[in-house]
This record gives sequence, structure tokens and C-alpha cells, in this order.
Amino acid sequence: PWRVAGRRVAGPPVQLDAAWRDVWRALVGSANRARAAALPGPHIAGGRSAGARVVARTSEELVPDGLLLLSFPLQPPPRASGEARPSRGPELEHMVADLVRRAVPTLLVQGARDPFGDPAQLADALGGPTQLITVGSARGTHSFSGNADDVRRQVGAWLGEHF
Repeated sequence: PWRVAGRRVAGPPVQLDAAWRDVWRALVGSANRARAAALPGPHIAGGRSAGARVVARTSEELVPDGLLLLSFPLQPPPRASGEARPSRGPELEHMVADLVRRAVPTLLVQGARDPFGDPAQLADALGGPTQLITVGSARGTHSFSGNADDVRRQVGAWLGEHF
């Protein structure tokens, strides 16, 4: 919603999650109502950065067939004062526990030099059916600039393998 409004910074999580729930239900339906009238599956929920957090937080409720998380922001940058912000590891660990329980295929794509969390930090929080792909070039940062073809190829291979 913040991008549509022309802003550069995401709104509060509760607002982002509510907007995503509305979009998901409009396209896919919900677990509580027949999905026959919705778009044909499989239904993969995906997002990048703040969007990855949104689909992670709402996956238990919306019940996607798979998750694609790009540039998950595990460790936010420090405040202007230099004070460290809390890790989002517990959020990711909660999501992974639910995905393991439901055996939902999950792909997390992270740049090798992502300042919001390197692949080693993410690997510590992952398990079960979750697969981590590292984008490893010198430009493998939070934006994947210069690596789009590599990311598309690897995501396509994962989708072909699981769906």
C-alpha cells in the first residue's frame, strides 16, 4: 500500500498485513470458503523485504501452497543514534515452525552481502522444508541489482521442482 501511495517507507505491519489479506482473498479465496471460483492453483505467496515479512506473518492464516521470500530483512539497520534494533529472528522462527508442521515448500532468496541479514544468519533460523538460495556475486545485496537473471532462473527451477 505504501508504494501505491508513492511513499518510500512501509507503513505499520498491521496495515500491511490487512492489505495483503484483502489482496490474497480477492485472488485466491480463503481456507474457510471454497477456492473453486478463485484463480487456479498452486497459490504461491511471495514478497520482497517488507513484503517477505508480510507473507511470513500471514502464511498460517492464509494457507498458501508455497512461500517465496526475497531479501528477508532479518536484522534491521541500526537507528540513527547507533542503537541496534531487535532481530526479526523470532518472527522467522515462528513462521518456519508453522511451515514445518504443514510441510509448505518455502524458498528464501538472500544476497550474500545483504546488510539486513546475511545467508549464514538466516540459515541459523531456518529448517524443515525451507530452502535458502544465496545470490553470491559482489552485487548480491538487498536489491539483487545485477543478479535478476540468476534469481529468476533459480526461482523458476524451485517452482518447477515443487509445483
